Amino acid sequence: MKLTKRTYEHEDLIAWKKSNQLTLEVFKTINDVDPVMFEYMKESALRIVSKIAEGISKKTTVNRIADLEDAKGASARLSTQLILSGQLEYIAKSRSEELYAQTMEVYKIISGLIRYIEKTSNTKN
Repeated sequence: MKLTKRTYEHEDLIAWKKSNQLTLEVFKTINDVDPVMFEYMKESALRIVSKIAEGISKKTTVNRIADLEDAKGASARLSTQLILSGQLEYIAKSRSEELYAQTMEVYKIISGLIRYIEKTSNTKN
């Protein structure tokens, strides 16, 4: 099956692009990690990028922000899992620090996006 390139609104967002790259990097890195930790980290990384896409597609400001807050929470969760994975030596400490920095960058971008949406919203729906 051949997929054609179709650009959606969320694919243009820096938050989505960065979280998509983060998800790919996490998956590549945690391939051989403890199976339980792998599942948690995989779910967190996927939740970030998915909730950004879902939130931007919502019609109301309240629903957009709720999904973006969920993505932000998943970023915080993933950052904690990365710290623990480095401390437990599931992944190299240097790699866990790199992914942690990427995760915190995504967290900050999402926070900025939320502030922007709140500031520019004409309605409080």
